[in-house]
Amino acid sequence: MHIAIVHDTVGQKDAPDTKDVLAQADAVAEALRHIGHTHFRAEISLDMATLVRTLSNGGADLVFNLVESIGGKGRLIHLLPYCLDAVPLPYTGAPAQAMLLTSNKIMAKKWMETSAIVTPAWIGPFPGGNGKDRFGSADKSTWIVKSVWEHASIGLGPESIVKNLTADAAYAALAGRAPALGGACFAEAFVDGREFNLSLLTAPDGPEVLPPAEIIFDGYTADMPRIVDYRAKWDEAAYEFHHTPRQFDFDTTDGDLLDTMLISSATSNGPAPRCRPVNRSTPTSFPSATRPVRPKSRRCSRATTASTPSHPSTPTPPSIYARMERWPSWMWTTTTATAARISSIAAAMC
Repeated sequence: MHIAIVHDTVGQKDAPDTKDVLAQADAVAEALRHIGHTHFRAEISLDMATLVRTLSNGGADLVFNLVESIGGKGRLIHLLPYCLDAVPLPYTGAPAQAMLLTSNKIMAKKWMETSAIVTPAWIGPFPGGNGKDRFGSADKSTWIVKSVWEHASIGLGPESIVKNLTADAAYAALAGRAPALGGACFAEAFVDGREFNLSLLTAPDGPEVLPPAEIIFDGYTADMPRIVDYRAKWDEAAYEFHHTPRQFDFDTTDGDLLDTMLISSATSNGPAPRCRPVNRSTPTSFPSATRPVRPKSRRCSRATTASTPSHPSTPTPPSIYARMERWPSWMWTTTTATAARISSIAAAMC
């Protein structure tokens, strides 16, 4: 097959979260070459008609969709799937409706409510919302202020945590934070505890739950909020970037918790999920003196010497491929799994 890898338009002055898509495109291109497919790349803009002509002139049989924003706006991420549905041209990843539903965090939360999936209380959005707590509490709480549409921790930092505010007071504070959060934001009750990444893939026999990963806040002091903010994801000179490793090994005492997470990851009305094995042996430890070395299969390994948060030691910034180790587990799996399934898509089209 001849496959078009479509991604955001990237400029020299763009932020690291935008440039990261180039590393993703490189990984996809390598996987496609490995399984015997040809490819070409195309950047997306608000001029969708030109993109459609580019795909047609290039003879694309399939689009590998890596688009995360259009014109710098994450809220437009669903436009490409809708456009490809209209052509029509097959593409990888979630369909248009699912892309729209899951990109808007409040819409996703409301949808989960209808399936009896509990999410933290929230207020907003701003603009367009109100100051009422979703679950009616008038107590003072700790909130985390998030973008409605933008992802990749854009706009998230220690200042995103606001404490001892009622729902009305927290809502009043949203207007001042909206510009840094893509223009629309909301406040969600902050859950202070362990942080896990859970990822699912569609499969012929129902959803497949990937092994859970836990973010370790290594060396964080009591005054540092345990959140994976923008600095932790993208700022290679930041203490947070080098002290938030991800681990896949768990102690046997976490067995009940892991089972609950894996079972809850499937929709309540869908088939039972198929779960990949979880390593429940002795957990990997992360002493404050070292950062764990990443697996070589993820294109890089790096160890750094830790120090106190106020005076972190910073290694030489690695290449863009080093940021690939920050990708969530679903991105690694879907990059390879989707490429591996392209052959079956081609067979179905013949």
